[in-house]
Amino acid sequence: MNNKPITLLREDFIESIQNLCNSSGLPFFVISDILKWLIPQVDEVARKETEKDRAVFSAEIEREKEKEIKQQEKDPL
Repeated sequence: MNNKPITLLREDFIESIQNLCNSSGLPFFVISDILKWLIPQVDEVARKETEKDRAVFSAEIEREKEKEIKQQEKDPL
């Protein structure tokens, strides 16, 4: 597992993209079109990932609440 902070991962990613663009041999107007095409796809994946994370987190909260309720029923004050 990678424990590198997100800020450093971001820097690495940006540097990788810059290097790829510079070494691709493609003119930058083509790279620009490719990135414009790619951004909506990345946005959609990010939206789905956020929805999934929200659902998982909500389920975890519900499980914790249920545990607390069962514990309170088992050991009332």
